[in-house]
Amino acid sequence: DLRTVHCTWMGRIASYYYLSYKTMAHFTRNLHNNMNVDDLLRVLADSEEYATLPVRHNEDLLNGELSQQCRLPVDALSLDSSNVKAFLLLQAHMTRLQLPNTDYLTDTKSVLDQTIRILQAMIDTSAENGWLSVCLSCQMLMQSIVQARWPTESPLLTLPHIDSQHLYIFSKMTKDTHKPCHMLNGLKVACMRNYELLAKYMRREFEENQIEQIHRAICDMPTLDVKLCVRGLWFDSEGEQDKRIRQPPGRDEWITLHADQEYTLLIDLHRRGGKPNNVLCPRFPRGKNEGWILTLGTVDDGELHALKRVPPKGTAQVTFYTPSRTGRIIYTLYVLSDSYMGLDQQYDLQIELIDPLPTENIERVYNIDKTIIE
Repeated sequence: DLRTVHCTWMGRIASYYYLSYKTMAHFTRNLHNNMNVDDLLRVLADSEEYATLPVRHNEDLLNGELSQQCRLPVDALSLDSSNVKAFLLLQAHMTRLQLPNTDYLTDTKSVLDQTIRILQAMIDTSAENGWLSVCLSCQMLMQSIVQARWPTESPLLTLPHIDSQHLYIFSKMTKDTHKPCHMLNGLKVACMRNYELLAKYMRREFEENQIEQIHRAICDMPTLDVKLCVRGLWFDSEGEQDKRIRQPPGRDEWITLHADQEYTLLIDLHRRGGKPNNVLCPRFPRGKNEGWILTLGTVDDGELHALKRVPPKGTAQVTFYTPSRTGRIIYTLYVLSDSYMGLDQQYDLQIELIDPLPTENIERVYNIDKTIIE
């Protein structure tokens, strides 16, 4: 049928996130596999949505001064560019720099208001291309922008009142208590029901009301419990079955799946702590609701097999196809917050692929299902 018009996947992404076709063309030209967070930040800032950001009289001079304080360099001949200004404002936001004037504060808010939808589109574009590392880096960049910290910085710096000069406190707590207090999850386990443990280390640097705010933020950090099982067909089964995946798997624990077959990974999520509708992100405009991103991939070849955005509670389903070859393969499930740094989880699925399931077995099962439905 030569008269039917179908939307491309890039067109669907642009439509869903209300992005310019020029931005999607920009992604096609400039998004590549194995890009790091710094590269992705440049791609984000060069989007068409920032092309109309105002650069006022003499702001090229202010941009030049601001660039001297930023981590990533810019072209000195492009300081009057709207996209360069957006790049500098994003860096200043994550570095928590003092901005030159109130106009720059307004412009930063305007830039941040659009970052999430552009980054979501970058995530989807990476997923469509099967780029595992780029997709994960985009997710980490989103966390960093929401929390106004660089991804290389300690997640403890996202807590209220905590700055780099205070990190020694958590190192001392780790040494004294033999608990991983230098990580958010470990700190929460140690201090959630023991305010005094935190307070006795903090009182040298903070007032009591500040310590209470820090403790409340720690307690409100989400803890995500994850249970996994695989649903699909096996040679000796009359229909689809669920097989539980124990985590972490032992060295010799390999789940047997058929090659060249569709399976569904069931991910049961249970959130503990805080309110999912109130992400702690005081420097991000308008606030943000909490969400999580499930990414299934194989590290050996850097291939992304499935991506799904989910709320912090409930059971999610991710469909994947096993390779046609037999042998062993390890899938990795990444569970990343779209808002918080330092709470990422990953789970290895050790799979032993055996011969493909005979076609008659598949047809028999699905013919039975069809008869039941009818």
